[in-house]
Amino acid sequence: MILEYALKEEDEYKRMTNITRGCQQLAQQLPFYETFTNSNLIRQLFCCYPFQEEPIRLLLNIMMERFQNLEFLNCLHKGLSELSLLQEQKTMLSCRSAGRRRKSQQKY
Repeated sequence: MILEYALKEEDEYKRMTNITRGCQQLAQQLPFYETFTNSNLIRQLFCCYPFQEEPIRLLLNIMMERFQNLEFLNCLHKGLSELSLLQEQKTMLSCRSAGRRRKSQQKY
């Protein structure tokens, strides 16, 4: 999907453009969804939130109003869990690299 591509984009203008396109695409598709079970999309939306707060907030509100069932709540929980795991992994990796730098600096 476009949102995943946008998150990997280094150029800020292209990232914002792709996030906008991804939000538009999702907004057009949502009325046709009977259920929503894509936890990856939930994770991507939350990752895009700092770049486009209002459109993401609106999409999440629409989804929460439209899909008031256990399937969607499980999907939301899974997406948020995946996001928290990414944050934990990022923290662990940054701690490891800081430890390696200290060890290499002690050698000199």
